[in-house]
Amino acid sequence: MNRSIVIKSLRPELPNVVNGAEISEIELFQNEVLRPILKFQNEVLTTLFISNLKKRDVDFSKMNLNGRITYVTNVIQKDLGLRNVLIGMVLGLLTVEEIGQYYQYETEYRRRISKMVIDRLADQLVNG
Repeated sequence: MNRSIVIKSLRPELPNVVNGAEISEIELFQNEVLRPILKFQNEVLTTLFISNLKKRDVDFSKMNLNGRITYVTNVIQKDLGLRNVLIGMVLGLLTVEEIGQYYQYETEYRRRISKMVIDRLADQLVNG
């Protein structure tokens, strides 16, 4: 069994993602690798975040829309442990070759993963 083939086969196709010669290597990796992994991991990411809310005894239902968005953003930006777990959930589904690319631009990819997770959670927990 080839791990890379299995991992790539798990990723959903995202037809609306823009790929082409006009985008950077970093954005191409984000669109072809990171976004599909985040979509695949969506339920687990959301469940982990909701469990974190319960652990902190946070009542999300009492917050207004802006309060919820702000809370999601602040927790992921400030709680390094949670952020590292969320990023690790993405990294665990990279191929060996993709890990090499990830570490070339680690700081940028960590920033992008955090931003995409914040957007995804805010959209689902605030609007969902």
